[in-house]
Amino acid sequence: MYLYAKNLAQSKYEYIIKTFKPISKEVGYDVLEVSNDEIKPVSEMITDNQKLVIFDDFVCERNQALLIDYFIRG
Repeated sequence: MYLYAKNLAQSKYEYIIKTFKPISKEVGYDVLEVSNDEIKPVSEMITDNQKLVIFDDFVCERNQALLIDYFIRG
């Protein structure tokens, strides 16, 4: 799961981060990656598994090229 939000200091995100981080050691790779502002380009994603990508509060961003790429290629 990839979580991109402008403000990760919200209770809903703190719960997700606390819940999913401990699982990452059990499955052998990170289950959750979070970022306040830096969105990983689709081209840098590992392609051998499925992903859930959550964007929050990016609708007013001036440059939405990375977001558009997720919707087109996702």
